[in-house]
Amino acid sequence: VFTDDNISDASSNHEPITCCTSTVDEITHEALPAKHVCWIAPDGKNKQCFALETLRRVASSLGKNQFLQPPHFRESISEDLKQQIVQKFGKDALLVWKINTDSSIVFYTENGEETSFRDMFDEYMQHCMGSADLYCCPLCYTEANRQIILSEISDFDEGEDFNIDLEIERGVFDTFKNDPMFVLGSIDNEQMLAASTFCFRTISDVKNHLRNTHMIQVDDLDGNSLFHRFRVSGNFI
Repeated sequence: VFTDDNISDASSNHEPITCCTSTVDEITHEALPAKHVCWIAPDGKNKQCFALETLRRVASSLGKNQFLQPPHFRESISEDLKQQIVQKFGKDALLVWKINTDSSIVFYTENGEETSFRDMFDEYMQHCMGSADLYCCPLCYTEANRQIILSEISDFDEGEDFNIDLEIERGVFDTFKNDPMFVLGSIDNEQMLAASTFCFRTISDVKNHLRNTHMIQVDDLDGNSLFHRFRVSGNFI
């Protein structure tokens, strides 16, 4: 939670923010107001801009009471972006939970069709995952696959000859027969929001996820063969 005590004056330790020439909100595709939030990738090769209200709606749609960090919106906003908001909009702009964002407001696609903010955000998140190779957390992916198998087991009619202990012994939960995209989409009805929290562009990001989320040390692993096994490329894993 951001308070006056832990927010410093952005102008005291940051250079003035360069005037941005972006004109369209990355999520809603609507015209950006003159004052908006600019996220720039650490390598400086990617830039995305959002209306402040868009970032509020993201937080609200995910049930959070604070801004989240673009472009994946998994973690709390960075200090740099927090300071940018303070510098442009003032400290009160960080009080996300005091803003009443109406989730029923209708947006329109480029084709003029009605859509909701959540649909537009889901589309944005799927686009962020992109078509390049992704490395999945072995633990999260295995659990998603296990849940699919459990749901298939629950569909068996009563009285059918199925011994779950025997199937565990046979290793049925260790097999990966399902299409990876089906597994990733099965968690939240194809929205891919859950998958975006444990699928990454690089192996180093997966390792950081294992350390920070699962509290597992991976420094002693011999090579990266485990992570390559959980690489989503096309229709294979």
